[in-house]
Amino acid sequence: RDIRIIQESLGDGVKKVYESELGPMKKLRRVAGVVAESEAADREPAAV
Repeated sequence: RDIRIIQESLGDGVKKVYESELGPMKKLRRVAGVVAESEAADREPAAV
């Protein structure tokens, strides 16, 4: 009995994206290769 509960809670191993997650994903997604100038300045090592 408890084994079935564990199997069900583990799921099928396939990740699913829910419709409610699409908006935040688009908002937070970064475009590869495009970095804001302020972010680029933060990432550069300090001049010695």
